Amino acid sequence: MSEADFETVTYRVPAHLKVAFQTYADSRGMTLTAAIRDAMETFLAPRGRIYQAPGLSTAFDDFMRERRGASAVTLLVVSDRTGERLYFEGQPVLESLSPTLAAVQRKERLTKAPWIILRKEIVAWHEQSDKLALSLNQQGWVNVENTRV
Repeated sequence: MSEADFETVTYRVPAHLKVAFQTYADSRGMTLTAAIRDAMETFLAPRGRIYQAPGLSTAFDDFMRERRGASAVTLLVVSDRTGERLYFEGQPVLESLSPTLAAVQRKERLTKAPWIILRKEIVAWHEQSDKLALSLNQQGWVNVENTRV
């Protein structure tokens, strides 16, 4: 960083805190200013890895909106409660898309309400495909349409 990237900040701290920072700085061959700046940057850095569930992403929103009135979709879900790997197939119901929920119209459209899915459990999505469904079944994913009421 160049000198122009810095601003001067003046603040008062208890004497014992200044002594602690000076000791820390001396033990690392740093200036007091560098030690305080380092501590501030460390304090403000994100803790660990930040993870966003795929179903809560803008990429998922875009995918669902692009399918308005188009082909059906396949949503892959891993249940937080049971760990089950499930997939849902059907037409997106955009009126029910919210920041936390997604909906897919069941194949038995006239007799059943759409599937309502927690977006935090959605791990992947794709346009519906018979080949994809076959592969998912072979890999242990369960088609909810065939097993649930």
